[in-house]
Amino acid sequence: MKRGPLFLAAALVEVLRFFILMTFAAALGLLAQRPLIPSFIRYAAIGQLLFVVAYFFLWLDLDRYAAYRPLALIGKILSLAAFVPVGLGLIGAMGSEGFIPAGGGAANAAISLPLVDLLGILILAVYRRPAPSASSTAEPVSAGGPAASTSAAQRGPEDIEKVEDLP
Repeated sequence: MKRGPLFLAAALVEVLRFFILMTFAAALGLLAQRPLIPSFIRYAAIGQLLFVVAYFFLWLDLDRYAAYRPLALIGKILSLAAFVPVGLGLIGAMGSEGFIPAGGGAANAAISLPLVDLLGILILAVYRRPAPSASSTAEPVSAGGPAASTSAAQRGPEDIEKVEDLP
């Protein structure tokens, strides 16, 4: 099986995105020593790591896990849509005193998070693995004829039925 590096790179970018999200929360003061808020923020953010898993499995076996691609795409779209109110709130608070302690770290994170989401949406929506070439799909011809050229790797019940039908 030939694997393209795009989904693996996207999985690594999603790991980086999680750390950017935690840096963003820390820059806004959400991870300060308050009762329960830091734990809740970590609890709520851990679901973002599901995108790492989705991209990893799409890299591992795109054909097998392609059915989950629309689910990951909808998740990325919802993640971007959920950031819109936060982004608008940050733009509105840009000149106020509440934003000044957050500094450049929050501004950089606020810019990079939606960009990573857009990149993820683009990869999930547009990227298609190239079709295998004709030379790789052709069955090898052996001395026993086409019946002897069965694949050693069985794929499912339909392969078992083909073997049972042989003379």
